[in-house]
Amino acid sequence: MRAAPVPLVTFELPAEARSVGTARRWLRAFASDHGGGVELQSRVSSALTEAFANAVLHAYAPPDEGRIDVAADIEDGALEIVVIDDGSGLRASPSDGQSMGMGFGIIASTADAFAIRERVPQGTEVWLRFELAGS
Repeated sequence: MRAAPVPLVTFELPAEARSVGTARRWLRAFASDHGGGVELQSRVSSALTEAFANAVLHAYAPPDEGRIDVAADIEDGALEIVVIDDGSGLRASPSDGQSMGMGFGIIASTADAFAIRERVPQGTEVWLRFELAGS
């Protein structure tokens, strides 16, 4: 017996503010296509926006240009999303001196689970999980 393929979407976008909306729309549609109701889609939108925007704002110092990779799949009744950059890692923005704590607070309140990992040799990975049951 052959296992059914895992629904998967992957994409790469420039680390630019205009990419945030594109990523949000694509992931919201993926959630909808795989059983995520309006409430779950809204939570996915909020968490993905914060994770992606943090990468746009904090990963690459000007004039460096970078990219943000996103992968999402459906496994064991949950939507899992990974947002990856190859930037300089977690740090406050030099222009405003603010930490990324507010964005991670929004992620924590909207995702069912999340983790932030430093990548080697550099970069950050934000993992998000949303349970599909009851959405």
